[in-house]
Amino acid sequence: MLSHPTANDVLLNDEPYQLGRLFAVLASLHRQAMKGKGADLGERRYSEAATTPAAVLGPLLVQAELDLTKIGRRRAGQIADLIAELLPKPVPRQLSLSQQACFALGYCEQRRALALPRAAPSEPMPAVPPLPVALQRMAVAVG
Repeated sequence: MLSHPTANDVLLNDEPYQLGRLFAVLASLHRQAMKGKGADLGERRYSEAATTPAAVLGPLLVQAELDLTKIGRRRAGQIADLIAELLPKPVPRQLSLSQQACFALGYCEQRRALALPRAAPSEPMPAVPPLPVALQRMAVAVG
């Protein structure tokens, strides 16, 4: 019996999806470090990151190193581990339109996961919740 891949199976190994998640984590980290001051990184750099990630991620990772020093040590360690897990090697230079759609899914899903309340500050970063059925169908079609 053949089983169809679920969206989460396809996306867990999808580089653009993981890049979208990474960008959401970097934007959240910057927002925490800046304590709401200045323009949001997600608003300023999203289109660049979604189309030419290699050109954008280098400077963003340097900024992330600075941002990690401005938040709590435990939280910084959790975020650094998540960044290391999500960072592909090598980072693609450009993303096609279908890859940009996967990037957007990853970005939105990770933002949603980061917005979920945690019971205690010592809890690990939340996993990405399952995709809604309509998005699962789209992701399987793209993948």
